[in-house]
Amino acid sequence: MRIAITGAGGFLGRALRAVLAGAEPPLLLSRGQGGAGDPLLVPAACVLVHLGEPADAGQAGREGETHVSAVTDAMARLLCQPWHHIVYASSALVYGDEATVPVDVSAPTPGPGFYAQGKRAVEAMVLAAGGTVLRFANLYGPGQAQGTVLADLMMQLGEPGPLLVRDADPVRDFLHVRDAAAALVVAVSRMPGGIWNIGSGRGLPIGELASLLLAVAGQQGREIRSKGISGRRSYLVLDITRSQVGLGWAPTIDLRSGLKEMLTDHDR
Repeated sequence: MRIAITGAGGFLGRALRAVLAGAEPPLLLSRGQGGAGDPLLVPAACVLVHLGEPADAGQAGREGETHVSAVTDAMARLLCQPWHHIVYASSALVYGDEATVPVDVSAPTPGPGFYAQGKRAVEAMVLAAGGTVLRFANLYGPGQAQGTVLADLMMQLGEPGPLLVRDADPVRDFLHVRDAAAALVVAVSRMPGGIWNIGSGRGLPIGELASLLLAVAGQQGREIRSKGISGRRSYLVLDITRSQVGLGWAPTIDLRSGLKEMLTDHDR
């Protein structure tokens, strides 16, 4: 099966290409969006993996409805091509952060903000076309973008003083980017359709994430200090039971090992 990837040069796109390069049997890869400029790309014979949306929720919020229009217009253009199947990378942010237990795909999706609104709108378009939607937890790993929680923490490891976090209390689900890429490969191979949660299935408060990072870096005992405390519960963890059973996929890289890998890459 030939695969077309939008956003192939991004964080998840690079990881997917690396996994595909080692696939057995190999899955053929074409990068692009089905335009005439790629003579090797025949949409009807391709599974489209759409990773090419802006990943900055803050920027989406500043752009407002312009962001929502941009992502839905892009998907509308892609849907003009007769793809064999479409796999779309969505986000756990569609659920919001007010749950008390890991959320299943049947849960409501009241996530606020224009980023989540755009994801919901494109999800609906993909599902109407018979495609597959993967809702990803917080992805991390070597090469991740600046401005993420872990990137902010890692930048402070070589600095003196306390390790600063925005808020130590929110609970989040962290998934290594290679595990995310492996889930995409399964979705491409099986073309299951519907919505699937892709995360670790485990929640960790940001303060404990900082403590684990310090332990892995050999800086145990260093103070962790919150810049601010929201005063409300913030919890977003994915229930991945359906994905484990229905897709035969499960994460393989534990957080401690993933952090060690990031530190090694950071020190190169």
